[in-house]
Amino acid sequence: MPKERSHKTRRILKSVDRDDFNRKLGTYIKMKRESIGLTQTQLAERIYDGQMEAKGIWKIENGLYTPNLYVVKEIAKVFNQTLADFFFDFKT
Repeated sequence: MPKERSHKTRRILKSVDRDDFNRKLGTYIKMKRESIGLTQTQLAERIYDGQMEAKGIWKIENGLYTPNLYVVKEIAKVFNQTLADFFFDFKT
């Protein structure tokens, strides 16, 4: 019978999974942004009616920040995609 993992071990594993997901999502967003010829500043200006900062896009693209679903929806909108299409194309 396998040994039960401690809460601390499970938390670390979840953190590693989350970090990996954030990096992949960030890389995907950066690839999409560059494919339509936008800078981080230009993408930020199109989100939240210009209230998003380029630093926020940089953090997302570098896997340092997990955007909430609303932010991802706004990013997908800039790419002329629905949220469903955005995630359909995104491979983890």
